[in-house]
Amino acid sequence: MRFADPSAGRITLDEIDLRELKLANLRRHIGLVSQNVLMLNDTVAHNIGFGLAGADRVAIERAARAAHAHDFVAALPDGYDTVIGDDGVRLSGGQKQRIALARALLKDPAVLILDEATAMFDPEGEHEFIAECRAVLKHRTVLLITHRPASLALADRVLKLEGGRLVEV
Repeated sequence: MRFADPSAGRITLDEIDLRELKLANLRRHIGLVSQNVLMLNDTVAHNIGFGLAGADRVAIERAARAAHAHDFVAALPDGYDTVIGDDGVRLSGGQKQRIALARALLKDPAVLILDEATAMFDPEGEHEFIAECRAVLKHRTVLLITHRPASLALADRVLKLEGGRLVEV
């Protein structure tokens, strides 16, 4: 996402230093699901489509299905037209995470960043989320930032950071 540039070294994508890329171009190819999910006092559909102009209902529902959010959304009083309240107060933490994942998947990003994305789940919900995510994460580069060992089941390679330094691969 390039919220900050490295103070030393460089970060590359396909061997291109990220500082050489225009932010808009870079961010177009990256999806982000963080621990603190931005939710608008609007409909579920608008919250999934937020940030992607022209997203139609078919694409929104497809993304929700991929994020395993469709079933709980369909059970809401007005389905995708249900207003979820300020900061999504009408949803559980896990439901917000699934909406955030649907929002990210709607972009069909080449790179997906999951930053403590399972933090809102209880252990059972986390295992379910991880199992469901395998298929949608299969053909993308995924950066998984976690303190929870169960989430590492999604990883092909684990990098351990301590004090801002890489200490283990």
